[in-house]
Amino acid sequence: MAGIKGYVNQLSGGLPGANVFVSDAEGKIKIPTVGTATDATGFFKLEVASADKYITASYVGYQPQTLEISKIPDLQKINFELVEGIVGEEFVVIGEKPVNKLWIFLLLLAILLILGFILTKLSK
Repeated sequence: MAGIKGYVNQLSGGLPGANVFVSDAEGKIKIPTVGTATDATGFFKLEVASADKYITASYVGYQPQTLEISKIPDLQKINFELVEGIVGEEFVVIGEKPVNKLWIFLLLLAILLILGFILTKLSK
């Protein structure tokens, strides 16, 4: 096990609540998950196994950054610099209010009553 410490930053300083986790080379979460979130200043501390090869920092609305652990010179001073940008596919969420069955029943009943009234007037 090795202790890793550092900061996740953006252009204006530390990024509180960013995710830092052990990942594969593409930045995807490795199972079982080992990770943490940054504090109010963007600081994080994480214990990783010697077999772990990559670490990724991510935050909503920012492009994630993945680093190879063996290429980090000082595991006590890692600095991630996240850049704003949308990552992944865009999607649209559409919500519909469910139709109340009572309203459908009342509408059909009203239509039937009107048709019945019209047919009785026409037959006279």
